[in-house]
Amino acid sequence: KQIFKNYKQISPKHFWILKKDDGWYIKGLEDSRFSDVFVNGENVTNREVKITGGVTIQIADTIFELKGVL
Repeated sequence: KQIFKNYKQISPKHFWILKKDDGWYIKGLEDSRFSDVFVNGENVTNREVKITGGVTIQIADTIFELKGVL
């Protein structure tokens, strides 16, 4: 399911969210020509970073605050 479909600046070409045994990760994709992906102000383009509740994710001009993870 695409949860970001109403955000025109965000697409699956920007990042992936991955579920692993030890939690959730975000990976900014190097292929993104439009904007980098930041977690708590740190550029995560072309690498995976574990995400937990309380992190801020920025893609283009859109900022999300992740309240928690399952």
